[in-house]
Amino acid sequence: METAQVHGAQIICWADEISVARDLPDLVETRPLYVAPDLRAHPIQPANVKDLFMWRILNNHGGMYLDMDTISLRPAWDLLTAGISVSREYHPDSSHPHPYNSAVVMAQCCHNPALLWLARQAKLLLDAGVHEWGAIGPHLLTQAVAEFPDEFSIAPYRALNGWSYHDIQDYYDDPRDPGEDVRVIHLYSSSYRTQFENDRWRS
Repeated sequence: METAQVHGAQIICWADEISVARDLPDLVETRPLYVAPDLRAHPIQPANVKDLFMWRILNNHGGMYLDMDTISLRPAWDLLTAGISVSREYHPDSSHPHPYNSAVVMAQCCHNPALLWLARQAKLLLDAGVHEWGAIGPHLLTQAVAEFPDEFSIAPYRALNGWSYHDIQDYYDDPRDPGEDVRVIHLYSSSYRTQFENDRWRS
């Protein structure tokens, strides 16, 4: 969260547990978020349920969403040249059915038709019991980009997800410079619960 200061915007943590606020630095504003019991216990797991709230919050407020397993290096607002900016997950020359990542999403305020569609579809999928990883994140995002192509500016490859590690220390120990084009590092660790919990307490 402290690294997110480079973007020059108010940092807000939407949390459904007030105890979360005790662990946050003073620079972070905490806002309440109600998560219904059925979503808390949903088999898709909290790291994926959060995508529903991300789509809703961005639709209502705009701004930049950052996963907890990200490190911000440089401002990224210049990449937001349409209503929504997302990262390309894989090299453009590669083939993948879901090429975009929802770990970093920027949106202009407010009420974008693509974000409204994403929020509604995510809720429908969760209510239907869909629990595949990425179902309401990267998979749904792929559909939205195809459905609303004019609403998206796709950030250049590596600009918003420039490092693939499952451990924060691996990133800090690597002598390679990620390059000036990389704005936000995504460590992909929130899907690996034990490593993610360990990373939270690293100095």
